[in-house]
Amino acid sequence: KMFRLRALGWPVALTRRTFVSSTALRKTTAEQQMEDKLKAALDATLVEVMDQSGGCGAQYAVRVVSEKFRGLSSLKQHRMVSAVLKEEVQDMHAIRIFTSEPE
Repeated sequence: KMFRLRALGWPVALTRRTFVSSTALRKTTAEQQMEDKLKAALDATLVEVMDQSGGCGAQYAVRVVSEKFRGLSSLKQHRMVSAVLKEEVQDMHAIRIFTSEPE
């Protein structure tokens, strides 16, 4: 059973940084570039990208909240995110995408 961390709305497994020192909270260049790209392309109100591979960039978790998702199925929302990150996804082993509309 997955628990939700209320502050972020992320599954607990995705919040490992909240349990480590503040120096680990710094974003990698790749994380920041993907966040910037998603914010611009999807006019997102919230974007969080987290490298879950320990720094090698093989696996990411991505959370995007955008008005552009309103009325779309989860599959279409995820395809929109994947399309924006098309180049980056080619070099990844895995990507977990979480999308939602603003409340």
